[in-house]
Amino acid sequence: MDEDTAGGGTDNTGSPRSRPPNRKNKKTQDLEIHHSEVVKVEGVHKDWTFKGYEQYVVQDLRIEPENTCYLLEQWEKPDGTYVIAKAPEGGHYRATLVSYILHQYYHQHITQPLLLEQLKELGFKISAAILNVSQKSGKRRAMTGEGKGISD
Repeated sequence: MDEDTAGGGTDNTGSPRSRPPNRKNKKTQDLEIHHSEVVKVEGVHKDWTFKGYEQYVVQDLRIEPENTCYLLEQWEKPDGTYVIAKAPEGGHYRATLVSYILHQYYHQHITQPLLLEQLKELGFKISAAILNVSQKSGKRRAMTGEGKGISD
């Protein structure tokens, strides 16, 4: 038996453990865990004793739209005029999406047509005019709704 299988344990498929249960991976011990899931061993016998869990951390990336619909209150005054709550600042596109687009375009050199295709495949509803980030004066304004080119 070599050092990696010295624990004598098996995973739920019956294959030898890749490392002893006490050894922790220093790379993942400080990671923020977003989701935990219990994986059960198949075919547990009644005479076996449960000894806890071994952590197996999997890292992944999720890029997906995060859309928020703000319900702006509307109140009618006695004189018939309306007061409507103020929409959040920043326009229709949050800073995270704007920074992602600018990073893809300027640092990764993704062309505007490919970037538009990528965003649409991810589920974003965005026009080509929004991605016209090559104009110096409009790269931030076009994204935040301060300039021309916003399509609602």
